[in-house]
Amino acid sequence: MLRLDPSLPGAQQLVYSTLIGGAASDGASSLAVDAAGFATIGGSTSSSNWLTTAGAWNGSPGGNGDGMVARLDLLPTGVAAYGTSTPGCSGPLRAGVCSWPQVGNASFQGTCAGAPANGTGLLAIGTAGRTAPVTIAGAQFWIDLQGPTATVFETSNALGLAHVPLPLPANPALAGLRVFLQFLWLDGCATGGVSASNALAITVQP
Repeated sequence: MLRLDPSLPGAQQLVYSTLIGGAASDGASSLAVDAAGFATIGGSTSSSNWLTTAGAWNGSPGGNGDGMVARLDLLPTGVAAYGTSTPGCSGPLRAGVCSWPQVGNASFQGTCAGAPANGTGLLAIGTAGRTAPVTIAGAQFWIDLQGPTATVFETSNALGLAHVPLPLPANPALAGLRVFLQFLWLDGCATGGVSASNALAITVQP
C-alpha cells in the first residue's frame, strides 16, 4: 500500500508506503477508501502469519486461502487520527501528514484534503487533545484550547489541498514530544461558516 501526493501532476510523488501481507501468497480483490481517508482491503491469504489485531474474528489464520479484511488509516508511525470532521462544501475534510514525524525531518508537513478550493483557513496546534469536541461557530474543536496552542494561517489550492510546512529540528530531546493538529477553514457551506478536519495526534519519533 502506498500513498501518492494528489497535488502534483500525475500524482507521482510518493508520500510513504507500507507492506501488507505475510510470508506466503496474499491477494487483494477489492479496495475502498472512505470519506475519512481509511482504506479497507478485502481478499484472501495463504499466510499463516497474517497480522491480526485484538478482537479479530479469527486471530489464528490457517494459511489455506483464508478470507481477509484489513483497514488502514494511511498514516505513518507516530501519527494517529481521532475525532470527526465538520463537513463543508466538499464534504468531510481529512487531516494527514506528508512523511514520518522523525527528529530532523525538515520536510515534515501537515496536510488537509477536502478543503474549500483556493480557501483561507488556519492550522491549530495544541499540546492536548479532547475526547469530546467543543463546538464553536458550528465547527467541532478536538484540541484543548485551554492549554498552550498556536495557529498558522494557510491557503488551499484549486483542488482543495493544503500543505503546511512543520519542519522538525535535529534535536534528540524532541523525541517523544506529543502535539495535536486540526485544520479550520472559512467555508460558506458549513454550519456557522467554518468547516474543520478531523484531528491528528503526533508523537515525534527518534
